[in-house]
Amino acid sequence: MRDAVALAAVETGKPGAKALADLGLFIKTWVEPRFPVTGADLTRIGMTQGPEMGRALAELEAWWVASNFAPDREACLARLREP
Repeated sequence: MRDAVALAAVETGKPGAKALADLGLFIKTWVEPRFPVTGADLTRIGMTQGPEMGRALAELEAWWVASNFAPDREACLARLREP
């Protein structure tokens, strides 16, 4: 892990001790974003399982990622209901 932090610091052009400490803190505190919608959510709003549901989930997740992982479950479901 320490080597990865050092390598990242060098790649960012900031190989100083503070940069290493900042990156180490970031790595320790980072929480992986979890896509807040599942196929079960889509079933509850009336979508049937199958390729169409898979496409809808993939498109919704791409929008969520492009939105910097900010939309919560309700915002994602509202996006699905948009025409």
